[in-house]
Amino acid sequence: MRIRFSLISATVFLFFASSAFASGPSEWTNRPHSTNGFERDYRVIYSHVWKLIRDQYWDGKFNGQDWSKWEHKFDEKLVTYVELQKAIKAMFFSLGKYGPTYLPSPELDEHNDPKAYLFGLGMAITKTENEAPLIRNLFTEDSPFELDDSILKVSGKGTKNLSFGEVVHLLRGQPKTKVEILILRGGKQLAISALRSQSPKVNEFCTETFEGNVGYIRFGNLESLSFTSLLKNAMAKEENCQSLIIDLRSKTGGTLTNVVDVANVFFKNSPIVTTIDSEGYEQSVKSLNHPSFNKPIVLLTNDRTTGSIEILAAAFKDNRRATIVGQQTAGKPAYIVVTNRLLNGDTLLIPIARWRSPIGSDIEGVGVQPDIKVSTAVDKSNSNGPWFVQDGSQENPNYMKDAQLKSAIEISRKL
Repeated sequence: MRIRFSLISATVFLFFASSAFASGPSEWTNRPHSTNGFERDYRVIYSHVWKLIRDQYWDGKFNGQDWSKWEHKFDEKLVTYVELQKAIKAMFFSLGKYGPTYLPSPELDEHNDPKAYLFGLGMAITKTENEAPLIRNLFTEDSPFELDDSILKVSGKGTKNLSFGEVVHLLRGQPKTKVEILILRGGKQLAISALRSQSPKVNEFCTETFEGNVGYIRFGNLESLSFTSLLKNAMAKEENCQSLIIDLRSKTGGTLTNVVDVANVFFKNSPIVTTIDSEGYEQSVKSLNHPSFNKPIVLLTNDRTTGSIEILAAAFKDNRRATIVGQQTAGKPAYIVVTNRLLNGDTLLIPIARWRSPIGSDIEGVGVQPDIKVSTAVDKSNSNGPWFVQDGSQENPNYMKDAQLKSAIEISRKL
């Protein structure tokens, strides 16, 4: 019998099809584990994973297969942790590209660290065994890379037979150091000399007040466990402004709980998201009835606004709560993901439902359309892109070459 979740009581993440957070198997290593009774019987762990997928997975047809065939498929082979790895990966692979995701516990802990910093190339990758990693998301506007580039070599070392963690280790490094990367793009190999940089792991909030008492806020990471308290502190700085700009450009990922926490600040008893599970059951999530901010809002979006942030943008759009300025959002397919701690302490993320906008629209392939379109240039010599990626460095919101932000400020002053 399949389990129906309460989307508010469960700890759920939102992910989209090209997200590094939940788009494919993460690093599998033969690392030491604690030796409790459960871990000595790898069949128990495998069975636990199989049952979780049976009960929770969003596709009740399991990619067109009989799920029961996997229940005892590897019983005689599950005698080592390495064999357990192979068995679970085979099970995941059978579900296609929207299958579950495995996270070692240290990786999940780092993911939730509000003080974490990224040292690298501003990209998110996925890695399948014996295949070159793919670039699934980019966090800088001026990146020399493109989505779906295949990384063949890093510093002269082939990536095909490396683990996910080994590839990440090669890509990361100290700020302002270069790394030589060979990629495959459109069937052609291309050598790129890329400069590493340091940037906050998007957990930090940014607030500002512009002339005319126009407030500005750029959210931290909606995946962070400390998001709610950080949001409260940030909004306290903007409570006296006459209007507010919310900058969702180049933002992605997050938990449904944090999405609803944001909505509770700005919406009054309004629908935030509609979800559809494997049985076609629709569930609507609404905000509370006491928003703390009721003044006019301008929302900034671009083509890298993805995942749970697209849910927010769609909620603002459908509820007519903000004027949206910038570019169409990414329009990636998104799923509600439940987090399960396995018996050995690791984590399994399972997609349990698709999401739709509050009025039931599917934004896959179309995104959320802005009310006022403002594009940006791409050449650095005359850059008018987002302030937070100018020439690859951290600036501040007063960097007035940011064309989209300038338009948002002008519009906010008239509201």
